[in-house]
Amino acid sequence: MRSALFSLCCLLLVLTSCKKDQAGPVSDGDYTGTFQRISLTGSGAVSNVTLHLRSGSYSGSSDNARYPAICVGGWESSEGKLHFWDGCVFTADFDWTLILEGDFNYSIDGFHLKFWKTTGDHTDVYNLQRK
Repeated sequence: MRSALFSLCCLLLVLTSCKKDQAGPVSDGDYTGTFQRISLTGSGAVSNVTLHLRSGSYSGSSDNARYPAICVGGWESSEGKLHFWDGCVFTADFDWTLILEGDFNYSIDGFHLKFWKTTGDHTDVYNLQRK
C-alpha cells in the first residue's frame, strides 16, 4: 500500500511540475539522457537513451533493448507538442506502447529537453541533454 501511494505521489509530482514548464523551439542535435515509465503501481527501470534529431528525421537507441524502442522516423513540433512517427517494423514480442511515436508534451530549458506522454495508467518520461 505504501509503495502504491508513493508511486502515485511521484506520478502527480511529475505531472504537476510539467505544467509549469515552457515549450520553446526544439533544435536539431544529438541528445542523451534517460527514459523511465512511471505508473500507478510503481516506476520502471531507467534506461540511458540517445536521440539524434535532424531536419524532421530522428534516429536513436537505448541501452535496454526496446525499453524504449527508438529506431528511425520523423518528428515535428507544433502547438507545444512533439510528434514522432516511427519508420521501423517491429516484432510482436514486446509492449508496442514503448515505441517512440505519437504526441508528447515537452519543455525545453537551454540544452535540457524533457518530453512525456501519458497513456492509460502510465507516463513515459524522457529527460535529455543536448550535446
